[in-house]
Amino acid sequence: MKNVDLFIDANDFFTIDVADFVGQATDEDSILAFAEKFRASSQPLRIPGLAEPLDMSAAAVEQSARKYLAAVSEAGRIYRHIEAGKGAGKFVTELSMDETDAAQSPAEMLIILAAVAHEMIPSRPIAPKFIGRFNKGVDYAGDVE
Repeated sequence: MKNVDLFIDANDFFTIDVADFVGQATDEDSILAFAEKFRASSQPLRIPGLAEPLDMSAAAVEQSARKYLAAVSEAGRIYRHIEAGKGAGKFVTELSMDETDAAQSPAEMLIILAAVAHEMIPSRPIAPKFIGRFNKGVDYAGDVE
């Protein structure tokens, strides 16, 4: 939020980088309400192409919410600030969480995307943290397999 206003008039693409908010505390009531609304079931969620089912139990969703809900809430606050200055539908939003220490798991990405939808952020691209070394603007260096 500290530099958004410098770019509102001149830009129509905004990367909302909330990596610094990953892991920050949010209120317990918000976490529990989110977990109840967005947990798929108490059963593991099978997704084609993934070797292991995702743990979408209330405890697993709460754990991910504790880690990511503050970051997505901050992204929502920033998005609404940009929207107030630009107007609805007049800019593209990218949500970035790639400058973190640990990669997001597939289950965590599902929770993050549910939180983004809950915040009503129309994020077209999302930049998660991947396992391995990815350099921006250059070809991948490593074993593609």
